[in-house]
Amino acid sequence: MNFGSDGKKDKKPQELAAAAAANLVHYVLSQKTVLNGIKKQIAYADFRRDKFDF
Repeated sequence: MNFGSDGKKDKKPQELAAAAAANLVHYVLSQKTVLNGIKKQIAYADFRRDKFDF
């Protein structure tokens, strides 16, 4: 790898890192239970609906 500014930097490591990151995101989001720990948040306006004139 060449991180210098001599114009000879190779893009292969960057392409490999991008592909690896995309594969990791795909793997994680493909798991059936990945979103089970996320709780639905209630918007403040919905929570206090009785306080507004809708």
